Amino acid sequence: ANSTVSYGDTDVLNTTFGDLDASGWLSLVLILFGFLLMIFDIVGADLAMNLVLLLMVVFKILPIQLAISGYANSGLLTVVVLFVVAAGFTSTGGADYFIIKLLGSSNDVMLAQVRMCLIAAAISSFINDTPVFLIMLPIVLTWTAKMQLNIRQFLIPLSYCCLLGGLNTSIGTSTNLVVTGQFNEKVLNPLSPYHQPGLKP
Repeated sequence: ANSTVSYGDTDVLNTTFGDLDASGWLSLVLILFGFLLMIFDIVGADLAMNLVLLLMVVFKILPIQLAISGYANSGLLTVVVLFVVAAGFTSTGGADYFIIKLLGSSNDVMLAQVRMCLIAAAISSFINDTPVFLIMLPIVLTWTAKMQLNIRQFLIPLSYCCLLGGLNTSIGTSTNLVVTGQFNEKVLNPLSPYHQPGLKP
């Protein structure tokens, strides 16, 4: 209960705003700046986050080794590879043919929703859920127009089913990949203070 996480000499869990020095306040300002860039859609989220990271390195808030260490994270690299797989699946036309065949034809909204949700959940278990949603969105738009179904009844279920399907496997969603990477780095690493022997990846 009294265990704490330390970064350098600072006790992170007991730090308050009153304890922050100039670099701490600058960090908060840069994070807020990044959020504002994303909220107002001034630049893409990837560019906003990388810009904030770059500014933290420039202002010597983060050492460059720590700043770039995240790019070597196995979870991040897995997400990147899965985006490549999803792009290949889409650009070959295989996704459209395969998914439309599975969706079939139905004028019953409930049956159509169930079909769509099962397909989305199954695919997002093995390909990251974000690219699955991006793949299925135009297909579902075309399919609902063809079947003369109300698209408003399909978009939120599609999103939620992609998310729920992604929870089935460690590669299904980036959150699971991050947790898996942290588990391997912190709990399975014998040099870590959180190491627990006998556990498996």
